[in-house]
Amino acid sequence: MRDPEIPEFDAAHDGPRWVAYFDLLGMRNRIRQGDHWGVFDAYQRAIERLERDRKHHSKVQHTWFSDTFLLATTDASGPSFAELEQVSRWFMYFMLQARIPLRGAIACGPMYADFAHRVFIGQAMVEAYEYGEGQDWVGLALCPSAAAAMASLGLPIENRLSYAWWEPVWKRKPDDAPTRIGACILGSWGTLNGKNMCAEALKGMAAGCAKEHSAKYERAIAFIENNPRRMVSPEGTGQAAEN
Repeated sequence: MRDPEIPEFDAAHDGPRWVAYFDLLGMRNRIRQGDHWGVFDAYQRAIERLERDRKHHSKVQHTWFSDTFLLATTDASGPSFAELEQVSRWFMYFMLQARIPLRGAIACGPMYADFAHRVFIGQAMVEAYEYGEGQDWVGLALCPSAAAAMASLGLPIENRLSYAWWEPVWKRKPDDAPTRIGACILGSWGTLNGKNMCAEALKGMAAGCAKEHSAKYERAIAFIENNPRRMVSPEGTGQAAEN
């Protein structure tokens, strides 16, 4: 009798989909310093946030391992993109409000995703990983595959309220990476007393970190401040509002 714990290929898990990769920053250093409670608290906050969002976004599944969180949709449709990018944006927002730095990337393409057995293989996951790990800032980037898929759905980056083009600074540049990529203008969908709360959180973290780590925060702050919330004309092909 076959062991049910050993996965077998299931075509139902194979196909194009939207994928988001997130890496919580600084976890290894906190462990080395003996801050196990701080690491556990960061994981707990992240998991609770994703579990809460999953109740309202049926097309998005998630898993995590070590300091990495992976989200994937059931297909590569426009409605699936809307759900995944909304979960991703708010995940970034709430983690930053909790002073947990992270970086991420969204891709779109073929991927085998068996969440029950935690088996994940495919181009979309590899691309999301390369762009998520490669960027040297605190932020959420759009991989070239995601930008192309968005354009094909009539949702080009130029017409998205919370996205703009960015010329990244790389730690490890992915092969064939373009000069500029799309990125999320964190916190642009709402302010408090006229202040972008993601920018405020980033400024607080930058002030409290070692000088050699401050550049990644400063790049994110500059990107937000250089891209104030943009309005979309009624005749535009993109959405006029983002939640």
